[in-house]
Amino acid sequence: MTDQATETAEAAIEEAPADVAAGSETQTDDQDQNTEGEDGVDGKQPDDQTEAAAVELDEFEWEGAKVQLPKEIAELIKPALLRTQDYTVKTQELAETRRALEARDASLNQQAEAIEALRVDHGRVASLEERVAEFAKLPWDELREADKDTYRDLRDEYAEAKDKLATAKTELSTKADGLRLERERATATALQETGKELAKSIKGWSPQVAQQIVEHATTEYGVDLQEMRELADPRIWRALHDGMTAQAELAALKAKQTKAQGHQAAQSTTPAARVGGGTAPHARRTTDASGDGLSTAEWMRREDEREAAARKRA
Repeated sequence: MTDQATETAEAAIEEAPADVAAGSETQTDDQDQNTEGEDGVDGKQPDDQTEAAAVELDEFEWEGAKVQLPKEIAELIKPALLRTQDYTVKTQELAETRRALEARDASLNQQAEAIEALRVDHGRVASLEERVAEFAKLPWDELREADKDTYRDLRDEYAEAKDKLATAKTELSTKADGLRLERERATATALQETGKELAKSIKGWSPQVAQQIVEHATTEYGVDLQEMRELADPRIWRALHDGMTAQAELAALKAKQTKAQGHQAAQSTTPAARVGGGTAPHARRTTDASGDGLSTAEWMRREDEREAAARKRA
């Protein structure tokens, strides 16, 4: 390598860092310019809160919480959400009704089993009563005279049968009382649950409304109070309430129509008052052009004035 080539190479090496630095500065300036171009003239970031405030929000309730969505989106999805919420409520109500009916069925099954047990006890009591009655028909005096040992054995069997009968009757009475109390408790519980369900669907539900429904069912359908107590199905009570309400509204409408018809009939039969002269029983008409119906006194006064005026003209 010549000396001239060596000098040229060394000069290039010395100038390289300066070129690189210059290139870096140029790149930095370009980035600053690009950044300024993206952010704006003054380089400030846009105000996100200002843009969010410009969006109109719609607030509604969903599953117990307040929800805010842009109005355009809310208008699209809110009807579907409300339908879903209504479906959920109705599903829950149906599930509660189903649980109440299942509990009632279980109670009825228990009562059926208890009634079957009572039927068996009734049969046992009836059988013992027949046996005691047969012993009572035996000729005890003759048996005592004929065979004292047989007499004593039969007397012991008779006494045992009477003891068994007394025990069976006591057990039957106890079971019957227990079943009656259980049925009363079950009925009270079922009615209480029915009342809770009806309070959700009948506005203004109260014991007074329940009593009105019972009276309506008794009057219209001949259902007695005990039967109404055992009707713990909310659907039946709602149907009776709807019938009672419709009947009351129909009666009120008929009463209103009757009153309006009576008023209209009175207006058509009442004579209109006569203008200028009242309704005096001896009203007369003047001989002038007025033609008013007047009382006799007023007619005479006007006639006197007319005649006086005629005499003056003559």
